[in-house]
Amino acid sequence: MPARRRINNDEKDILDGIVAQLKSLTDPAPFHSHAAANRSRLADDEHHAGAGIHIRCHSIWTSAPAQRKTLSSGDTQPLPPDRKTRRREKNRVAQRAFRQRKENHVKQLEDKVAALEAAQAKIEAENAKLQQDLARAKAENTMLRFVTFLAAVERKIINAVSN
Repeated sequence: MPARRRINNDEKDILDGIVAQLKSLTDPAPFHSHAAANRSRLADDEHHAGAGIHIRCHSIWTSAPAQRKTLSSGDTQPLPPDRKTRRREKNRVAQRAFRQRKENHVKQLEDKVAALEAAQAKIEAENAKLQQDLARAKAENTMLRFVTFLAAVERKIINAVSN
């Protein structure tokens, strides 16, 4: 089994970024905070639309009735059905496009994670091979030092006997 290597800071930052992006795509909190800001903006628009005619706008996040025009006399008229239908269809198309973009982005991030994990596995395998080569070289070095030491001792013994 190859030895596990430590992930360097750059690789860790990349993986942390990918994980954060995946979490942000599945976390509903950013959408809720945006919705609250949108509701308050729409409420302000309702009061500052103009002098004679006030148009009440409703967000998809509110439970208010369909858009209506309020005339200065106080009478209300519902929006024509074709405008409602067009708006609903436009919202459906936009939501579908957003879901598709989100799905594509998640897929890209998952592919990137898989590629990084494969690269990490390749690097770990190379590291294990290099560690084995190093151990083999150290053993060979130790053996050669021992052989050299024995040869030096043998020469000294031969020189001592011949003198």
